[in-house]
Amino acid sequence: MLETVEDGLTDTKGIAQFASVSSRTIQNWVDQKKIPVIRLSPRCVRFSRRAVARAIDRFTVKEAA
Repeated sequence: MLETVEDGLTDTKGIAQFASVSSRTIQNWVDQKKIPVIRLSPRCVRFSRRAVARAIDRFTVKEAA
């Protein structure tokens, strides 16, 4: 996944589309500290696509064949 990711900042909705999950799932991952977040203010958060892709790769289970 990481090879095809362009770096840039995006909001919760954008990162949810990028990860193919709901915005609520993104909020849960932030609360659980599974993905990195940039807090500009209490209500304004942004995400680095590359940093989120690395975090997702860390907790992705790879099947052994």
